Amino acid sequence: MIRSREHSVISAYQRLVPTPKTSALALARWIEPLTQTRPHLNYLDELLTANLAAQERGESTQTLVSLPPRTGKSTLCAVWYPLYALTRNPTLKIGLVSHTPDLATSWARTIRDHAQNPRARIQVHKATRWTASEWRTSQGGGLWARSVGQALTGLGFDLLILDDVVKDHASAHSPANRRHLWDWWQANTRTRLEPPYTLLIVGTRWHTDDLIGRLTNPEYTPPNNDQPWQVVNLPAIAPDSPQCPLGRAPGDPLYTPLGRQTREAQLLEWAKIRAAVGTRTWQALYQGTPTSEEGRVFHAHWWQRWRVLPQSRPQRDLTSWDMAFKPGAQSDWVVGQHWQTWAGDRYLVDQIRGRWTFSETVRHMRAFVEQTGAREHLVEDRANGTAIIDTLRREIPGIIPINPTQSKTARAQAVTPEIEAGNVFLPTQAGWLPEFLLEVEQFPAGAHDDQVDALTQALSRLRLSGVGGARVSRLAAVRQLS
Repeated sequence: MIRSREHSVISAYQRLVPTPKTSALALARWIEPLTQTRPHLNYLDELLTANLAAQERGESTQTLVSLPPRTGKSTLCAVWYPLYALTRNPTLKIGLVSHTPDLATSWARTIRDHAQNPRARIQVHKATRWTASEWRTSQGGGLWARSVGQALTGLGFDLLILDDVVKDHASAHSPANRRHLWDWWQANTRTRLEPPYTLLIVGTRWHTDDLIGRLTNPEYTPPNNDQPWQVVNLPAIAPDSPQCPLGRAPGDPLYTPLGRQTREAQLLEWAKIRAAVGTRTWQALYQGTPTSEEGRVFHAHWWQRWRVLPQSRPQRDLTSWDMAFKPGAQSDWVVGQHWQTWAGDRYLVDQIRGRWTFSETVRHMRAFVEQTGAREHLVEDRANGTAIIDTLRREIPGIIPINPTQSKTARAQAVTPEIEAGNVFLPTQAGWLPEFLLEVEQFPAGAHDDQVDALTQALSRLRLSGVGGARVSRLAAVRQLS
């Protein structure tokens, strides 16, 4: 049973100030009548309410929830749920954790503002600390908001909510960041739980080795029959298997809170997102089934071909360079590529590639740049690239140093949407094309990645410069996901 002191406090409090509604969503509609609900939110609401009931019976629960972005999960789980928990039991000590202090504090500030609403009926202890990130009830409970990495020393929680603890793609694909998050979880977070507790970890999947991935991986988290994980994955499009807990048929969409509630309209919205982000990101963020980084990044059927370039003047015209560290038969290659764009399409016009000394590289770059007539020249500011920039920047206008901040694989994955959507064209007759296709097909496990680096550098620049995007027709979009 729940602790006797708390039980008496709860009973007395509920007699004086009855709980206005019976779940987090009901409380949300009570305070904000225009609150939108959807089947997946109703399902989560019932699950979360049942977990609080289990805690009151003296049982601990651990729940992992993965949902696509912008589906209302954070508003329900990180705002209305802790608020409702305090209306139900004002003695609860609640921890709320997110990836940055700003995000955690913003959720906590929203909860604090709602707590002051007379309809919430939470008695706040006026003599205790009252800030956006930390405040208490008159009955001894309260809310403490923290971010990943912040100390939780001295705090103990009856209800702990981790919401979106992975910041973004770069963070999720950094082994050091994943290790830091796991170490912080084991040493500083899981030890803060006070049985009987309710633990809720909710977020978007990014990587097979993210926090949810490790918590469900027996290698990191051996099964515990006494305290199993409840695992809930609600993908954007219901898969053929396993059966969707919402009762959706395979191919049925998840309805977003702000979207139109027709099947065709929602399928089209999801299809546009899939075309924009690419299959790998779609599978991870929107279907909750990330694939291993060791798998293939580029697929042969994605590439388009050109025999004759468009006759109109290109919108953008640039070269992209990946420089070797040193010359020699076993060294990396120097690669220069010429790219032009029309509307949203990117054309690889020409390429040179060789194992050259520094002076040979300078000579080949001068000739290639003069041949292309391009005005913009991207050079990675590493290895021989730095020396090339210093040597030629006064001679060749438009040299732009590039300092990549992500891994090679992350940079390649970032440009796959344009390739998969059919916006990247390769020359049909180029003699270097077979070697190019072999390298991109084997990436990231192949022996060389110089052509891939030049490719991703160019496509990233064109994307950041606002040149077109992945496109999908309405009919093809609905057929793709239905």
